[in-house]
Amino acid sequence: MPSGPWQIGSFGHGRQQRFVLTSGSSFPPLPEHPAHPAHPAQPAQPAQLARPAQPEHPAQP
Repeated sequence: MPSGPWQIGSFGHGRQQRFVLTSGSSFPPLPEHPAHPAHPAQPAQPAQLARPAQPEHPAQP
């Protein structure tokens, strides 16, 4: 699904993160970070949070 991550980057999320990194001046490798912004935007994170949120799974031994 290259359309998802590609769109997110085009939306401007990548640009916003770039500004933050530039402000900190602690991340010289800017070209390496732009690829990561797509991870937090992925639905994988919300799915993981929803999984542990279900008390039925952890309740069962």
